[in-house]
Formats: sequence, structure tokens, C-alpha cells
Amino acid sequence: MEVPNKVKMFIWRLVHNSLAVRRNLLRRGMKVDTLCPMCQRLDEDPGHLFFKCKGVKECWRLNLEEYRIILAACHCGKDMMQTIWSLPSQIQLQIIVLLWRWWSARNKANAGDKRPTGPKVCSLVTFYVCEFEKGRKSDNIFQQVKQQRWEPPPEDVYKINTDGAFRAVTNQGGWGFVVRNRVGDFLEGGCGNLRRVASSFQVEAIAVLHSVVRVSQLGISRIILETDASDLVRGLTSTDLDQSVDGSLLKQIRDFIDSSFDQCVIRHCPRNCNKVADCLAMYGASEVSSGSAVFMSQVPSFVAKLVLGDQVGFVV
Repeated sequence: MEVPNKVKMFIWRLVHNSLAVRRNLLRRGMKVDTLCPMCQRLDEDPGHLFFKCKGVKECWRLNLEEYRIILAACHCGKDMMQTIWSLPSQIQLQIIVLLWRWWSARNKANAGDKRPTGPKVCSLVTFYVCEFEKGRKSDNIFQQVKQQRWEPPPEDVYKINTDGAFRAVTNQGGWGFVVRNRVGDFLEGGCGNLRRVASSFQVEAIAVLHSVVRVSQLGISRIILETDASDLVRGLTSTDLDQSVDGSLLKQIRDFIDSSFDQCVIRHCPRNCNKVADCLAMYGASEVSSGSAVFMSQVPSFVAKLVLGDQVGFVV
């Protein structure tokens, strides 16, 4: 669960019946008064403290009473946890935080402090649920930003990024690709102009074909091939699209890859990770003479900043 480790530790102890409730202390040989410090009515064990105590019922009744009844009927901590995991994630979080904050309130009362009221405990539950959700959203945003950076390939593997540009009005397009190593060095790039193409999918596929043919000529045998066209990845990693208009082109690419490379991983990448190839494809569509191709072993000036930006985005 996406909660702080201190909350996870509390839940682990609750599930394994190792919290220092008074019945557990008595079982371990300590001479203690076993009455619940929160209600002073019945012996304190986990079942009573968290689900049956008069004080905790006041907290559950505010918006979680139906779940308290279900959890109170569980035979042990592990059954309780399995039941919680079966609930919607938002309810899971509220229950976990309620249990945790009630334990904190119990510890204060056990130390002689005044027992907080039910509404006070529920107010803290609402606060911490919001804080944990805020932290989770921040983590998700960080992960998304992290994932939307170009990532280098492993040692002795080269990464090819490809892209296509398509103009539906004229049925013309362009393709581009770039080959880089584990430190992000621009090893080879290419772009070209396409006079007649039927679709953006076809342009993307032709970009892949030009890239793998060129890379095989360089003697590279282990590659990662990335494109931001998810349908193309599906067509190159399965036979799902073999009966489509571009099925024969997909088969040609797969056959060439199988015969030319010792290792090839084909995967989808976000557009933010494919900026260099996208820029090369746009250049091919607009600047390269009709029907021709250009290959370059030095970084072209118009993509130099993008290449550098990808290098800055990761730590070797």
C-alpha cells in the first residue's frame, strides 16, 4: 500500500497480533490491568480495541460503520487484512489510517493523557488521508516525468529511435531515425522524403525499415528499437496486423530483423522520448529532396540541442 513505512509497520504488527495491547502484555508474563484504556469496560485485545470499543465505534459510525461490522467478524488479523484488500482503494486507505490513528490515540490515553473525541480522531484521519493521497500523486507525477525522458540502452546494446511525418493532403511524408549508445552519443542518423504513402502507419513502418537496414550495414547486432507508434509495436511484435493493408511490410521488417540481428527488443516510447527522431522525420519531409534519403554520422545542427537534452536527462 502507498502509505509511509511507519503505517505499514503498524499494520504488520496488527496483522501478526504483536501490538502491545494489554491482553498481549499479560500473555507475555507482565502483570497489568487488562481493561481497555479507551473505555475502561472490557479486556483490551485487538478485536475489542479496533472494532468493538465504545470509543472506536464512534469513529467508525461517521462513514465506515458497514466495514467495521464486516471486519469485526474476521477470525484473525490475516483474514482482516485480506478483507481490507478486497475493498476499493479509497476505502482501504481510510480504514488503514483510522486504525493507525486510533492506535496513536490509545497510546496517549494509556500514558495518562486525555482521550481524544471521535470527531477529533476522524478529523486527523481525514487530514492524513489527504496528505498520503497528495504524496502518492506527487510520486506518480515524478514517475511520469522520469519515464518521459529518453533512457540509454545497456552496455554493448544500441538504441534506435524512429519516427515518421505524414501529410494527408498530399499523401507525402518523411522518416527519420537516430542510433545512440549507452552514454547518449549520436552514432548515426538518417532521414528521407517519401513521395507517395497511404497513411501515417505506413510512414512509421517505412521509417523502421530504413533504420534497421542502415544499422545492419554498420555491423551492429544488438539493438533496442523504439517508436512512439503503439500500433506499429503491436504489428512488429505479433501477427495481429498481418492481414492488414501493410501486413506484407510488417512481415518484411520482422524477417529482416530476425536474419540481421542477434538481439532486438521492440518497444513503445512516449513522444517526449522520441524528439530527435521526430525532428529528423520532419526535416526529411520538408527539406530533403523528393524521394531521397540522407545519412549522417555527425550530429546535425538542427537536432544538437535535443541530443544534448537527452544526455542531460539521465545519469550514467
